Amino acid sequence: MRYFAVEIRGGEPDIVVVGLICQKAHELGIKFTKIEVMDRFTLGVTNFLRCRVKGCVAKLLDLLYGEGRSVVHAEGTGFVARMRGRKGVASTTMMLSSPRSPMVFRGPGAQYWERQFQTPN
Repeated sequence: MRYFAVEIRGGEPDIVVVGLICQKAHELGIKFTKIEVMDRFTLGVTNFLRCRVKGCVAKLLDLLYGEGRSVVHAEGTGFVARMRGRKGVASTTMMLSSPRSPMVFRGPGAQYWERQFQTPN
């Protein structure tokens, strides 16, 4: 399992951030059947959504970072935060801690994954 975190902007709900992650993964051809949303945390003044998937997400995080979102990912034996042109260490304990309120969404490798992000008519 790969643990990572993506910046939450403003008052974005978790489902908006997860939808963005899944959409960008789909555009890159990255397939995972589910994405587990662990919880939110703050690093400095930036809020993050901590997630976990099976598979490599390096290209996905590079794309999100390139589009202006701060990310936290595993590197070597720990975790690294990339935030607006800066790079620093993120707490391994925080990234691997048990989730307070886990949620599971279908990833772009699952059938009909887009439906969970659509609003009902």
